[in-house]
Amino acid sequence: MGEQEIWDERSKTEQEDPALLNSCAKHDDDDATGGSSSSSESRRQAIDNSEFPICSNCQLRHPGDSKGSFCTEGKQGPLETLFAMVTLGLVCGWCYLFVITLVLLALHALVFKSVYTLAAVSLLLGNFLWWPVNNTCYPYEAFCNSWLFAVWRRYFRWQCVLEEPLDPDKRYMFAEMPHGVMPLGQLLSCSIVRHVFPGVKNISGVAADAVLRTPGIRLLYSWMGIRKAGRKSILDMFEEDINVAVVVGGIAEMFMVSNHTEKLYLKKRKNFTKISIEAGADIVPVYFFGNSLLHGLVGGEGADNCLCRLSRKFKTALVLFYGRFGTPVPRRKELKMVAGRPIAVVQSNNPSDEYVDDLHAELLRRVEELYYKHRPDWETRTLVIT
Repeated sequence: MGEQEIWDERSKTEQEDPALLNSCAKHDDDDATGGSSSSSESRRQAIDNSEFPICSNCQLRHPGDSKGSFCTEGKQGPLETLFAMVTLGLVCGWCYLFVITLVLLALHALVFKSVYTLAAVSLLLGNFLWWPVNNTCYPYEAFCNSWLFAVWRRYFRWQCVLEEPLDPDKRYMFAEMPHGVMPLGQLLSCSIVRHVFPGVKNISGVAADAVLRTPGIRLLYSWMGIRKAGRKSILDMFEEDINVAVVVGGIAEMFMVSNHTEKLYLKKRKNFTKISIEAGADIVPVYFFGNSLLHGLVGGEGADNCLCRLSRKFKTALVLFYGRFGTPVPRRKELKMVAGRPIAVVQSNNPSDEYVDDLHAELLRRVEELYYKHRPDWETRTLVIT
């Protein structure tokens, strides 16, 4: 059995018979190794050395009683749901807040001729345009493992499936999809990847430079270890022994969200495949079911509309979106993360176009296979890869 599944289905059994928790954890470890003598010693050690079982509520390994008392049991209460809605709304609506604040300050400066307000506007613009965040730090573990992320995961009834444990001695490029209007699934995964992939250290994501310059949200991203997207930045991360997670579809995929079909912008995204070859990093396809259902677009879908073209030109998101109750608060949909089997990569400093094309074609095949193999019962949309 090569699949390791982490979800609340087993929590019911554990609550009925708490003594099964430790045996379930041991069974998970046995499944992860597959019982194969061909697995590397480092891989077996990385999994077997997990001191605590995976909690059925927060998907983290931590001490606690047989029912996982470290976390809130059962369904999310109304106060916790409200807290999750407010905080997630702030995270998703940062662009609206930034623009509204900037406009109000500018109007105040013009009407009242306030030097102090004008200075505040200049500071915000200067921060956005010229003062990038120090994104060379590693993730702030205390923040990523905090109660806040556990609350957010419970809000989305988080699920996680790992097809195959990873070899800690290798490099990995995590190809994450879909982007959705907001890559919330990918952001939440920052809080559990070190537990889902035991032994695989220093996994960090990348984001557009404009995001890392925006007041408020840049601090959140820096605490999560997210760095600037770009070839040089990614290669530098690999040189620092950091495995990289890339949301492949990017800005273009934001405008492709649809309630009728699941659309990916992937066929032309070959640059990250080439970078993976140059770095000698195996590619791990990671799918986040439900990610593209959390928000809708004002005016509907369309990857060729004016806002999409402007967004790609300026490398920032110029999109009008809405979620729950017409606000930036994401809809309460289930999120299911599935990490597929890694695609082996042969390192080359100057890979041929043919090899890049072949490797990318294999990724497309794996993604489609992953989608139809693991999609939940509620996911009835057809996958369309462009």
